[in-house]
Amino acid sequence: MVNETDSKIVLEIVNKYEPVILFRIEDQKFIIHTSSSTIDYIKFRKLKKELEEKGFFIIAKPYAFSSEYYYEIFRMKINFSSSNLIPLLLFIVNSVTVFLAGYYIFFSANFSFALIYTFALLSILGIHELGHYLMARAYGLKVSLPFFIPGFPFGTFGAVIRLREPFVDRFQSFDVGISGPLLGLIPCVIYLILGMNFSTFTNEINQEALQYVPFILQLIFSQYFPQHTTVLLHPFAFSAFLGLIITFLNMTPVAQLDGGHVINSFLGNRNSLKILAAFISILVLIYTDFLAMAFLALFLLFYRIEPLNMVSNLDKKRKIFTALFLLIWILLAPWPFSSYKLSALK
Repeated sequence: MVNETDSKIVLEIVNKYEPVILFRIEDQKFIIHTSSSTIDYIKFRKLKKELEEKGFFIIAKPYAFSSEYYYEIFRMKINFSSSNLIPLLLFIVNSVTVFLAGYYIFFSANFSFALIYTFALLSILGIHELGHYLMARAYGLKVSLPFFIPGFPFGTFGAVIRLREPFVDRFQSFDVGISGPLLGLIPCVIYLILGMNFSTFTNEINQEALQYVPFILQLIFSQYFPQHTTVLLHPFAFSAFLGLIITFLNMTPVAQLDGGHVINSFLGNRNSLKILAAFISILVLIYTDFLAMAFLALFLLFYRIEPLNMVSNLDKKRKIFTALFLLIWILLAPWPFSSYKLSALK
């Protein structure tokens, strides 16, 4: 139950940042209108922090079809306690499943190749998640360690981190979302360069060869191998290939994927454009033969998470980065018209 003391505390804090012109209590929430026409996102972060220290939670919401906004403030207690045991156990299990996949499925019981594959693939996933983790911590957000997900045939379904509180604004959502894929591309490039020097090709028909090759890899292969051949990738290059595929899926601009955080931050409150972006993204996933991922993206559309500040929009610099982000996503897409097939070097 909110009381008179709570009202005084809330009004005193908000008035320090913006003059309050309208104040009411509705469903145990304080509804506040100020005289400001826009929100300074830096001031909002300070306001949010000061209210949080007093046990209050704040959300800035825009009115539909209007440039005006209002604050919702309410008492909220959040438990941030967590254990690092589960992420550690999952990492150990995932290391085993990736090694087994490399040893038995892809590299014909070649121990050293399976070991290289395990190290390279897990480091790609780990550095990707490290990008998210470091950016979230830089903003002071509470976040879990990565949860690695074991699975076959490649030994892993990737990794995720759990954000234990909402993003304060779209700047945070954008920066945390984009940092993982961009940082994760660095080891992919390094391993690709290392592996291409030891990779080869064959003209023999291989029914088990992978037919969907990222567009950027097709361009690179054209400088090394004849077209309409099967490229036999060294484990470093094979891990880089899988890393590019995983990065492509994460960068898909839909729902709660990394690309979804980026595009939703860019589009702001333009919900019709968000729906269009989601529709196009799901079509791309279907066209590139990632049907399971398309269904997952469709399911995640019903799980919306908005930042606390739903009013402030991105700056010009981040809007430019959004265009570059989408260009990289297109280059990483494994289009079905590839002139090459892929297999692991035995």
